Amino acid sequence: MVRPSRVRAIWRKELRETLRDRKTLLLMVLLPVVLYPLLLVLLLQVASAQVSSLEEETARVAVDEALASHPLVLALEAEATELGIQTLYRQSREETLAELRRRQVEVALLLPAEGSPDDAASGPERPAHAPAPEQRYGPSNLALELHFLSVSERSRVGVDRVEGLLAAWTEEETLRRLEALGVGGDLLDAVTTSYMDAAETRQRGGYLLGALLPLLMIVTVLVGATYPAIDLTAGERERGSIQTLFTAPISTVEIVAGKYLTVLCIALISGLANLISMALVFGQASLLGLGDVLDAFDFSLSLELILLLFLAILQVALFVSAALLGAAVLAKSYKEAQSATLPVYLLCLLPGTFAQLPGVELSLSNVWIPAVNVVLLTKHALVEGVPWGMTALVTGVNLLFAAAAVSLTARIFSREGLVVGELAPLPLWGKHRRPAPHAGAGEALGWVAVLFVLFFYVGSLLQQAHLLVGVVLTLWLVLLLPTLGVARLWKLDFRSTFLLYRAPGRVWAAALLIGLSAWVPVAWITELLTDFGLPTNPEDEAMLMELLRPTDAWWGPAFVLFAVALTPAICEEAIFRGFLFTGLRTRLGAASLVFVTALIFGLFHLSLARIVGTTLLGVALGWLVLRGGSLWPAVLAHALNNTVAISGAWLLGDTDAESLPWAWLLPAAFAACGLAMWLVRDVGARPSPSEGPSGPRPPAAQDPKVDRDPGAA
Repeated sequence: MVRPSRVRAIWRKELRETLRDRKTLLLMVLLPVVLYPLLLVLLLQVASAQVSSLEEETARVAVDEALASHPLVLALEAEATELGIQTLYRQSREETLAELRRRQVEVALLLPAEGSPDDAASGPERPAHAPAPEQRYGPSNLALELHFLSVSERSRVGVDRVEGLLAAWTEEETLRRLEALGVGGDLLDAVTTSYMDAAETRQRGGYLLGALLPLLMIVTVLVGATYPAIDLTAGERERGSIQTLFTAPISTVEIVAGKYLTVLCIALISGLANLISMALVFGQASLLGLGDVLDAFDFSLSLELILLLFLAILQVALFVSAALLGAAVLAKSYKEAQSATLPVYLLCLLPGTFAQLPGVELSLSNVWIPAVNVVLLTKHALVEGVPWGMTALVTGVNLLFAAAAVSLTARIFSREGLVVGELAPLPLWGKHRRPAPHAGAGEALGWVAVLFVLFFYVGSLLQQAHLLVGVVLTLWLVLLLPTLGVARLWKLDFRSTFLLYRAPGRVWAAALLIGLSAWVPVAWITELLTDFGLPTNPEDEAMLMELLRPTDAWWGPAFVLFAVALTPAICEEAIFRGFLFTGLRTRLGAASLVFVTALIFGLFHLSLARIVGTTLLGVALGWLVLRGGSLWPAVLAHALNNTVAISGAWLLGDTDAESLPWAWLLPAAFAACGLAMWLVRDVGARPSPSEGPSGPRPPAAQDPKVDRDPGAA
């Protein structure tokens, strides 16, 4: 008999113990809440950019030369600019179709081939020198073939444009004939168009496989690698066998290498089993009643395709195995390790989503993105064949990333806490705290994650009402004020947390140089990445620049500079180079500290095209804080950078950024930044006494790994 009171008691006990596990809550609740808005914004930007890019491109339409004088083609040429097409005349039908398959043209508008049903029904056989269509078919009918590639986004966009014109012209021609003759019948069908897919059955089959196979490949490798990665790390910690392994005369790198190879082998077996199973299923497709499908789609895999798929699975397994092993080793229990691997799943499944976006193809601009390049390479090879040169480049890139992931995993394994089974916790906040100089690493990251959620949901609503006022309210009330309140609640020392110290004179001079010159490389890199195809929204940029122009409205130049220059300089620096910087300093070395805070600073701007430039600006600002031990020079440099950028936009007006004199602006800017780095080269290099809650010395002058993390207490 089930006793509800006992069930309720057990339920309350298990629920209470689960909710006490703060790391599990962070990974299962807070992390998805943070990741979903970020991924949504990035995916929408990429999709919007791809659609805009396809709409802006000119579709090349190959037209049978015999149609050159036909009114339909004349109408096509008259509307070419508005439709975004370019007409190209061709004599040979075979050559035209070959160009279409090679993607040298997007659409082919041809007369029916000799002996085809359409040709027989429409008129006499086509002579060697084809006459004008009116001579061939008479005034009543015109039969056309509209060829396109169903596996090409550009071809589908082009055929839609031509189809729209054909429908409009047909309607006009029909009305004209009805008015002239007053009769119907066959004259209602002024143009008969047959849509012909020029893609081969192998290409169509590869196109469908390319939308499915890469995602299945990643999922099966993830599933196969998860269990051994958890069992060989957190599982051994629970069983107590990992301590014995570390006491043996074996180096940490050897231990990691052995475990990594084990996980890699299991992942490869899982991925290959998926590939073999799929090949067997499609090999028996005729026995499963799929014969009609195989007439239109060829799913057979050549030897070189099988070799490339094996290479793709190997590259995915190399990266996934290291990522899962590094995530699982941080967990104290098997249960916690299952939650710790969730971020790896999310990050590895994202490339499969990218493969479904319209117009995303393998190119030199995305070949450097791990996992994404493998998905796009597989998708391209299944449709077009194996590009071995690009395959070698993708393999080299992924081997470098896999080596970096294994190296990081080895560093995690070398921690003493792993051997004794007592890894330092990463609490978000504690119930009872004693006064501390600054937040711990886990606390700082957790709070910045909360700020991101507030920024995405609350800040976006405020900025929709009015951009400038919304920016001011978001930075002061939504981000900075809660951060000050949390610092007060956690009993943190404000001077140490936000680095409110005096800075040496040379650091101020360096800040002045960076503030006046950093906008040049930032703008140049942003423009370069935009040219490479990273997404931007031209309408939003135009609206922003229109809003920032000095006008007679109540938001004059002074308020614009306050909202866009001074407010971000104070609020963003206090959060990223203050609260987050001092929190992460206890866990990261100097270079990692500067880069990680700069990267998070760049991600907060929610723009793929600007993330690199913004991150580089964050690196320069973080370097100033690291060397000077004070937040104020970074505030000055940030404010000057935004002021110069806005003032330049006012002066240039509608001038295109490509017309700027980059030939002398870039060398001058790099020289100024280099001089700034030279000025602070030895500032803060000497160690200083350990700081207290009100210590007078700038904390940046200390070794960042010496401070004790108050969050670990």
